[in-house]
Amino acid sequence: MTDLPPPGITVRPATPEDEALLWEFLALAAYSDDLAHLKRQPIAARHVEGWGLGRQTDFGVIALGKDGVALGACWSRWLDPQTSPYPEIQARAPDLALAVRAEARGIGLGEGLVRAQLAMGLERHPPVTGQCLNVRATNAARRIYERVGFRVVPGAEIPNLGGGTSLVMEWRWDGSPPSP
Repeated sequence: MTDLPPPGITVRPATPEDEALLWEFLALAAYSDDLAHLKRQPIAARHVEGWGLGRQTDFGVIALGKDGVALGACWSRWLDPQTSPYPEIQARAPDLALAVRAEARGIGLGEGLVRAQLAMGLERHPPVTGQCLNVRATNAARRIYERVGFRVVPGAEIPNLGGGTSLVMEWRWDGSPPSP
C-alpha cells in the first residue's frame, strides 16, 4: 500500500465552518452541477445541512493540497432512520460520504480519506464501529470502499438522484484498526 495521504497533502478534521465546502463536495459526489437544486433535495441535504452545529455526531476529514486548496473530503453523520431508504442499517451506523476533486483522483487520496474517517470514528467516545453509505452501481469509488472492508448489503438498492441505482454498503469493525 502507498503512503496515505499522498505526499504533499495534509488531512485535517472537518469543522462547522466547513459546511459550504462540504456542500461543494456533496455536489461532486452526487454528480450535480446545480448546487441550489441539490440543496432542495432532502435525501441530499440531510448529509450536510447544519453541519457540526450542535451535533456531536457529525465528524469528517478534509484533504488539503500544498496550496491549501481542499482536494477531497470524507464525512459521516448519523441520520434519522425514519427518513432513510435503508432504516435498519441507518439505525446502527452513520452515513459516510466521500468526494475527491478530479485533479486529485488516482493517487490514493480517496482511500486515504476513507481510512482516516473510519479511524476517526473508532477514536470517538463511544467508538463508531460501523458505517454505511450508498454508491452508484457504476461508480469506480466502489472499489475503494470494498478495499477498506465495506460490503454490499444484499437486496439494499435504492434509486439515486441521477435516475440510476445505488448500492447500499456497510462497514463493520473487525477489531483491527483501519490503517491510515
